[in-house]
Amino acid sequence: MAIITQETRFDLGKHEAVTLTAARDHVLRCDAGELWITVDGDRRDHILHPGDSLRVDRDAPVIVSALRDSVLLACHRMPFGARAMGRARSVLVSLLNWEFPPLASFPSTMIR
Repeated sequence: MAIITQETRFDLGKHEAVTLTAARDHVLRCDAGELWITVDGDRRDHILHPGDSLRVDRDAPVIVSALRDSVLLACHRMPFGARAMGRARSVLVSLLNWEFPPLASFPSTMIR
């Protein structure tokens, strides 16, 4: 079975934060720096160092804060197929709409 791997990279400066929605079943990985991750409803916070990862297991907002300049990778894997492609697009759109509302107002053909 073919698998689609969707990976979104966030370059975060020191003290910058991003809120991810619809992140269930995503793996959050720290590629550089140090990240502080809070999943809404989880009593524990998580600190990730380069190479560390965390799998999000609930439908809840996830707040990722950079304790220093950092790189966050949000990875999602799903079976290939027409329905899976629609879900992949909707997850990416929800992530982008949340963090970058002005970008969402442009048609995709204008964004290069």
